[in-house]
Amino acid sequence: MTIRSIPNSIPANEIDFVHDPRKTNTIRLFDDFIGGALNTGIAAKFHTFGTTSGGVWNAAASFDTLEPTGFESFGTVQAETNTGATARSLMHLAQLVSNSPADGDRWLWEVRVRPELASGNGFWSMSIVRADGGDGFFTVDGIPGTNNRPRCSVFAKKDNVSWKTHVSDSESSQAGTTGFAQFTNDLGGLTRIDYNDDTFVRIAALVTYEASGTKYDVKFFIDGVQIFNTELTAGSGSPFGKCFLYNNGTGAVQRATYDWSLIQFPRTEAVDFIDIDTL
Repeated sequence: MTIRSIPNSIPANEIDFVHDPRKTNTIRLFDDFIGGALNTGIAAKFHTFGTTSGGVWNAAASFDTLEPTGFESFGTVQAETNTGATARSLMHLAQLVSNSPADGDRWLWEVRVRPELASGNGFWSMSIVRADGGDGFFTVDGIPGTNNRPRCSVFAKKDNVSWKTHVSDSESSQAGTTGFAQFTNDLGGLTRIDYNDDTFVRIAALVTYEASGTKYDVKFFIDGVQIFNTELTAGSGSPFGKCFLYNNGTGAVQRATYDWSLIQFPRTEAVDFIDIDTL
């Protein structure tokens, strides 16, 4: 039996979407949501799913039979709400870097999602939250991105012409409850992106720690185009991610169908393991 030490890096042209223990630079994990339902939720590689007050998650494969459930094609999961005013379904992504990060530590989260929203205050959002121990599994963003925990968001409402953003870099109040910034062509030179309901779109967030300012720089992207750049300086701990479907007083069914999710993050240590080819 041989224990083999794996080289610290692999050529860039060999990168694929697997967790390769030989790599000590960037790990890329891809989830195509091909798993079925569990008796306690949805099967996934690196997310946690939550619902409350009438939210549900639908899987493409049945827990009992492993056959199609009929709601959508294989390789998707779907968040759904009932008509309850506070119904919500959440997808969480845990911290991907240490609470004591090094300068330049960064991670990226991207999802391909199709929101189907109802007119009114209901919304879908992706948020980056810096609230170590202060934001629970079902914590509500009463208005997109706002409560007393530092966070920034990109979000959509059915009646909005374009995607919108929000940043609340405060722990003391409901910062930013007014004046959501609508994307315009002069917003830092970035591009306004129209919102089209019931249409697949790629939403991504890139989070980078900057030691000089003890802050996290956050960039949001839609279909690969950067549309917003902000920073989080308040709060404690390393940020985590949240995708959030919430009725927010809207008495109608809403859905968000996820085709896939991708995370990219740094790995600093090589892994020693038994190689079956040497046995």
